[in-house]
Amino acid sequence: MISELQQLVNLVCEAEGCQIPDLQIKEVRRGGRYHRRTHSITLPKWVLVKPVEYLWYYVIHETIHAIGYRGHGKLFKERERRWLKEFGIVPVYAKVYPKKLQSLNGQTFCKKIKGIMQ
Repeated sequence: MISELQQLVNLVCEAEGCQIPDLQIKEVRRGGRYHRRTHSITLPKWVLVKPVEYLWYYVIHETIHAIGYRGHGKLFKERERRWLKEFGIVPVYAKVYPKKLQSLNGQTFCKKIKGIMQ
């Protein structure tokens, strides 16, 4: 699984013309993140049991940080939406993070229930 996810990171970074970060999956209490100092992305192990569309969203989200978008502002979300659309995913945002992920035709892949994406 990690090699497929690393391929997703590679695809986005190569298309964006940026250095490819190393992807790691670790046991962490909170969410994953992009580490500027080591140019690596850490995903939490718990994300592996989520729907595959959520996993792709998560990897793309952190990769967008790796290509140079620090916050979650308008430009970040535009880039994130563009890449998610390439994989048939449309985020419906609450504020910073999606409250659900849909297909291009509006079918819901997963949504937050009591703050947890399911």
